[in-house]
Amino acid sequence: MSVFEILAPIILMITVGYFTVSIGAFSKNFVTECSKFVMYVALPALIVINVSTIDLSQAISLNYLLVYGSTGLAAMAFGFVASRALLNNNHQRSAMNSLGCALSNSAFVGIPVVIQVFEDTTAQAFVMCFLIENILLIPLAFMIIEVTNNRTGQSKKQIYLKSVSKLIKNPLIIAVTIGLAINISGLVLPGVIDVTLVMVSKASMALALFVIGGSLVGAKLHANISRSILVCGTKLVFCPIIALLLTMIFPLEKELQMAVVLFSAMPMLSIYPVIGGQYDDGVFCSSTLLITTVLSGVTLSVILYANQLAMSV
Repeated sequence: MSVFEILAPIILMITVGYFTVSIGAFSKNFVTECSKFVMYVALPALIVINVSTIDLSQAISLNYLLVYGSTGLAAMAFGFVASRALLNNNHQRSAMNSLGCALSNSAFVGIPVVIQVFEDTTAQAFVMCFLIENILLIPLAFMIIEVTNNRTGQSKKQIYLKSVSKLIKNPLIIAVTIGLAINISGLVLPGVIDVTLVMVSKASMALALFVIGGSLVGAKLHANISRSILVCGTKLVFCPIIALLLTMIFPLEKELQMAVVLFSAMPMLSIYPVIGGQYDDGVFCSSTLLITTVLSGVTLSVILYANQLAMSV
């Protein structure tokens, strides 16, 4: 499958979301509701189906976890230090930059891209990415942001417990837990439930991409272009390069190696502007998400093309 064949349907679906919302065919509220459906229904169904059926003895790769986790930590540290040293940003803005540098949109963009390349490996790779993101990177990122902008005077322990509480309630974490429970117990889902889950899960990819496109409507470019360049460059260039280099230290099978590089190269999570809005940084986060998502089409094309060349040698 060519690079164009892989990326064209994804870009087209994002474009459909952007165009239909921009002309008023659908409202931003509809996009918000679709986002909730994807997060609370469609993606959990997809995760339950895949996690409940994968071979757990082969599902977890320590080297993959080390590569993806180390890449995220390196990006987070680089984003924070560079923001302080090079851009002279305050601690709160530096923390927000580090969040955008480190966290990939593995669910809404990662799965649609990787599944076009390695359908059989996608579930395994996503589960490991998801575990690292939700157990390590996201709690750490929120802790850094809260500590640097602690308006309530909470202790670090209280901030950590609050982050863990939010994590436990995450519908994707719940879906992974249910999928693992079914897998370990050997339970076979009734045919009606299985068919329903498959039906719902099929809506996840198209709706996730539609939401990305629709959410970009109204995003404005921020004047502080230096911050956007730092975050965008770190997310789309630094992360996949670091991931690739780390696979030379922690070797992986070819498909998993490519998957970890691709997931690392995804634009930042789609709720980045929502998080930024809570700390008076929503405009910057929104414009940076727009820039990074658009440019990811270029960087992902380069990565996929390079992989095809390597595979043909």
